[in-house]
Amino acid sequence: MGLFEEMYHVYAEKKNGYEYKVQSLYYRLLYLLVSKYRKTDLDAEKICANKKLNKLSTITDYMKQNYSKELSLESLARTFNYSPTYLSRMFRKYAQMSYKTYLDDLRLRHAYNDLVNTDLSIGMIAEKNGFAGSKAFARVFKEQYGELPSEYRKKQ
Repeated sequence: MGLFEEMYHVYAEKKNGYEYKVQSLYYRLLYLLVSKYRKTDLDAEKICANKKLNKLSTITDYMKQNYSKELSLESLARTFNYSPTYLSRMFRKYAQMSYKTYLDDLRLRHAYNDLVNTDLSIGMIAEKNGFAGSKAFARVFKEQYGELPSEYRKKQ
């Protein structure tokens, strides 16, 4: 009897302790898959790329928690001990977008939520979400949604 078949029969019969038997069969299956199909020799380039992705993930987590504050490329690079040029290249290579685009998108998601779900003024929404001002917010919003925040809000 195959592993899947055995798992099915044990589960269908539901005898005392069947959960443990199913779990042990599951782990046996997992072991077989990992031991047979897992690639054991990772090349150095993939390891390096993975480390850089982990670093970028740490940076984007920081940005998600601090999006409403002033987050220039220079200050962020300084916080993580990178040069602004290196950090910018890291974003382009691994996030497939510029640092500024990522930050604007992050802020815009939060600002959109405020625009739709609150009565805050456009200026307050811009300030609350880290935009330099209502003009900067309006410019980014219009690029994304094709109209000004005030026009969008009126339609809601």
